[in-house]
Amino acid sequence: MNSKWKKYASRDSVDTSDDSVSHLIKEIKSRLTLIDNGTNVSYAMGFDTLVDALFSKVEHHYILDLEITFNVFLKAVNKSFIADQNFKNPDEILRNFDSGCKNKLKVKHKFFLITSISLINTFELPRRKTVNECVITFSKTEPNIFKRQRKELIDQMKFPKYFDHGLESQFTWVRVSVDAPDYKTAFMKAIRSLDLYRGVWHLQIAKNRNVLAFTNESEFPTDSVVAMGMVHTLHSDTLKSFPGMLWHETRQICGRAANIRQFDIAQNQLDKFFFKINKKNDPKYRDFLNGLITNYINALDETDHSIRFMKLWVVLEKLTDADDAKTILKRATFFYKDAKIQKAILESSKIARNISAPVGVNPYNVEMKNFQLCEYIEDILNFFIANRFHFKKLHEVFDFISVTTDENTIDQTIARLKLVKKYIGP
Repeated sequence: MNSKWKKYASRDSVDTSDDSVSHLIKEIKSRLTLIDNGTNVSYAMGFDTLVDALFSKVEHHYILDLEITFNVFLKAVNKSFIADQNFKNPDEILRNFDSGCKNKLKVKHKFFLITSISLINTFELPRRKTVNECVITFSKTEPNIFKRQRKELIDQMKFPKYFDHGLESQFTWVRVSVDAPDYKTAFMKAIRSLDLYRGVWHLQIAKNRNVLAFTNESEFPTDSVVAMGMVHTLHSDTLKSFPGMLWHETRQICGRAANIRQFDIAQNQLDKFFFKINKKNDPKYRDFLNGLITNYINALDETDHSIRFMKLWVVLEKLTDADDAKTILKRATFFYKDAKIQKAILESSKIARNISAPVGVNPYNVEMKNFQLCEYIEDILNFFIANRFHFKKLHEVFDFISVTTDENTIDQTIARLKLVKKYIGP
């Protein structure tokens, strides 16, 4: 099977067995009844909540829209119940889920996402680039082939204020070609590929504190270097567009086009970054990096700095594979000579998060804290990408950055291990 039940509900779960799955299935069984001569089922109140909880216990790697994936899982539960009202084999649910997802993915349609990114359109970008099996084509003007259909979609919207393109006139246009079974999955895949592209751009651009700035936001810049345009439209391979296949950005405001110095050098570095990411042999390692870079750039897209602060902390937790303060601080500050100072700084940020989150108030000096979090996140991401010690598995990296960096402690440990080796040796 391609899917499996997660062994643990979460990293800090007290219950480390699979009992939660069996308990949920038992409760789901009590909410189902066969109807229509055993060919269909009816639900009692609370069934959907239980299935939602059970779905969170499934580990899979199907690239489908989450809502569609959940609906496939829901049908798998129903199908399993019709075949066996006692759910004697919980894995049968997963088999039906795998079958449903594979059938969905057998259907392939060609879609094109049309939008813009805030790289100034005077740059000579490559004609196209493939990112996550999506082909991104760049142009200085709006693609003519979809211009009329895009305008029709925009004209149908009730909120024309979102479509003031004044500042976007210098943006670079992009057309993302994607194969997908449905338009929701197509949009998800296309946006993820652009987010990864923007995230890699962001990682290679130096960010410096501007001590002469008049505002905290300008002194501690953390906005995404390459932002999305405000309007995204999706079109089919028959050049048709459909109502509802338009999305607009509500988390950000339209800024100026990014004019990057030494663009040719930066473009060359971009290709090296993607090469380093894609050469990872372990799919989990590669997917981990892609997901974290995407989450990072999405956090920086937030215009509300308090929301950005919370999202950056989520990225740091995922990046250190921890949600307890001690492990996060230890792993995030592993790379610094002044680890004790860095731990104190990061701990201050963690305390601010714990105080601010429950009561809904903005952390003090939030722009500065965001700037600091970005430094930690980018240092760790660059360490993962460079992989100078040639780790092949993710857990090897986490084990490495969990080790103490105190030289005295390291020497004492080595001496102790030598004694043990001498004791057990011939």
